[in-house]
Order: sequence, then structure tokens, then C-alpha cells
Amino acid sequence: MQRSRADPRGQAVTLLEQLSHTGRLWRWTGGSGNGTWHFVTIDGEAGEALSGTAVMRKLEGTARGFGSLKVQARIGGTRFATSVFPSKSDGGWLLPVKASVRRAEGLAEGDEVGVSLEYCPLNRAVRCARPRQRPRSPAELRRSA
Repeated sequence: MQRSRADPRGQAVTLLEQLSHTGRLWRWTGGSGNGTWHFVTIDGEAGEALSGTAVMRKLEGTARGFGSLKVQARIGGTRFATSVFPSKSDGGWLLPVKASVRRAEGLAEGDEVGVSLEYCPLNRAVRCARPRQRPRSPAELRRSA
């Protein structure tokens, strides 16, 4: 669902897409001592929304490395910037969950994790903004009229 509004200078601004998903936290260990990473797989309807954005970026010629998409993620009260990556094995998307986030939220491998993601549905050349978090005051409504 793509929405636009005008910024204070009158330019169109596309609002960030928002989606929520719940998935299990799992661990991947690389060979030859390459380290351990923890992920939540984003699949189902949320994964399809991310895949649609990735297809549009590819058609526009603005796709990023590995087909990744930049996102703002929130798990519990912890908000962090990262990228999601397409999963070749199951068709979903992989959300890496840093150790600092796991510690802050008391997460362990195998836990069910509720994730909220925000991302710009269009390419980097388009300015995106977060939706308003509060209703407009009467003074704001008069100024925008």
C-alpha cells in the first residue's frame, strides 16, 4: 500500500511501507570459523510484500547487492537499521538479528519473535517519510489547508 503526501516544501513524499511478522529465531554457523549469525525468516504475506518491492527495484535498475532491501526493524522496544536478504532455500527473506538486539530483548535461538519492518517501497531517488504517529492538531490542519 503506497501512499503519498506533500512535505512542508510542497514536494510529494512517499510514506514508508510497514509490515509485521512473527517467526522463529534461528542460528546459522558458517564453515571454517566464519562465525555465527541469527535470523528471523520473513515469509508468507510479509515476504511476498518484500518480494514485490524487490521485483520493482530490479525492473527500475535500482536493485542492491544480493537483492537486499534496507529496512528499519523493531523487535519489542528495540529499533535498529539493517537489511533483509532473499533466502534461496525457502523463498522468504532473512532478517539478521544482532547480538545487541537479542540481549536487549532477552531472545534465544528457537524463540518466537514479533518483528515490525518499515521500508521505502520505491528506489533511493524517491524521498520517503514515516507516517504521522499522532493526529494533527487544529493549528497543523489550518497551516496545511
